[in-house]
Amino acid sequence: MKFGLTSQIRRATVSIESNIAEGYALGTAPNYLRHLNISVGSLAEVECQIEVSHDLNYLNDKDYNQLIEFHVKLATCYNV
Repeated sequence: MKFGLTSQIRRATVSIESNIAEGYALGTAPNYLRHLNISVGSLAEVECQIEVSHDLNYLNDKDYNQLIEFHVKLATCYNV
């Protein structure tokens, strides 16, 4: 379970950046906005996985708080 969760977090994190790059590369505002929305979904997925990791005691409180703080900073960049 722990490996699977780690893998999901990594994939979702990469998806955030990849969708931003892909949307930008497509060159139109609608495509870019659509890919930004997909990135926001991936960001929410990472938040959920951090919560689950903490609930299962895979993350200690210190690491959990650092990750949530970083997540809040990213979410602020997206205005979500």
